[in-house]
Amino acid sequence: MAKRGKTGLVKKILFVFFWLLIWQIASMAVGSELLLPSPWQTLQAFGGLMMQQSFYFDVGWSMARILGGFIFGAVTGMLLGLIGSRWTWVKDLCGPILALAKSVPVASFIILAVLWMRSALVPVFIGFLIVWPIVQENTTAGIASIPRDLLEMAQVYQFGPLKTFRAITLPHVLPYLHGAAKSAIGLGFKSAVAAEVITRPVYAMGSRLYESKLYLEVPELFAWTMVILLLSVGTEKMYGFWVSHTAWAKRGLLTGGIHERNGSV
Repeated sequence: MAKRGKTGLVKKILFVFFWLLIWQIASMAVGSELLLPSPWQTLQAFGGLMMQQSFYFDVGWSMARILGGFIFGAVTGMLLGLIGSRWTWVKDLCGPILALAKSVPVASFIILAVLWMRSALVPVFIGFLIVWPIVQENTTAGIASIPRDLLEMAQVYQFGPLKTFRAITLPHVLPYLHGAAKSAIGLGFKSAVAAEVITRPVYAMGSRLYESKLYLEVPELFAWTMVILLLSVGTEKMYGFWVSHTAWAKRGLLTGGIHERNGSV
């Protein structure tokens, strides 16, 4: 098993080097860093960014907005999913809003949100709007997957609401929430940074992306893109590491039954 894991890691590293080589060849063929900077020029720009104090303010505030929108959306989705499974009218009431959130382009919501709130809050709202439908639909699907005979057994043995939730509902919902979280983290990053590009808060990675494009600082544009990519992947890996060490994972409660709809888990 360990040997297979090492082999897989070596393959991933080789694939990364392959695409870096393709990038370098394409940059040399273009011959202009204003169109396509090389990996080394991008790395130099990245090093320059890390020497600036404002870089850490930009990253810190952006991460706060992204995580704020994710947490707000996840909590709202879980609560509405649980309530909607108990009272059908709540699920039906949320239906049109969920359909709207999934079908309307994110840019439209960003432009509307600019009219409603301060620019620094727009990425939080957009992140919430992306995460909420994914979590609510997966919560509802997890509850719907509970076998009816288990619920009838809980009634026969006079389980209270709390014990029923802990012993029956939670084990069935957790795999769906785990899948929703993995999908929502990446989508939340992309949507929140897109909102920052349009609203341009004072401290934001999206603002720096826009400025790099405006002033034709293409190596910095690639460097900021690399920063966002690393943070997004790193956050997903940290979430996976944390989850794998929870009691739920050790009891095998996070596997199986992941619900997929419209390309989102």
